[in-house]
Amino acid sequence: RLNLTFTDSLGYFGCGLIDGPNVHIKGRVGWSCGENMMAGTIVVEQNAGSTFGAALRGGDLVCKGNVGARTGIDQKGGTIIVGGNTGAFSGFMMQRGRMIICGDAGMNLGDSMYDGIIYVGGEIEELGVDCVYEEMTDLDVILF
Repeated sequence: RLNLTFTDSLGYFGCGLIDGPNVHIKGRVGWSCGENMMAGTIVVEQNAGSTFGAALRGGDLVCKGNVGARTGIDQKGGTIIVGGNTGAFSGFMMQRGRMIICGDAGMNLGDSMYDGIIYVGGEIEELGVDCVYEEMTDLDVILF
């Protein structure tokens, strides 16, 4: 498996359409990092712009800082982990997959969501249409 390290920041659409490599970004990323990612891992040490993980299909996408609005829009699989906060409309039209937000989530979280799971460690400003708040179960703890 290819291991790729960027020692600085990336602009828009960084690492989109990848299928398998391990990518480590020591800086921050612009909009749409990991868009349509099929497999592999991307770890971002700092913040990420909007639409982080848009249409993600598989693999693991990690941002240790904050991410912008519309994180995981149209997510179809895989896992997105956010170490900080996420902006408005995160999980919008999410179809499958898992999103773990360690910090706070902006308004309209999970709006128009079909399926998938979003875990939030902090406060949720407002849930979107079709998003249902539930307490974690024993099964969630095992899967998490």
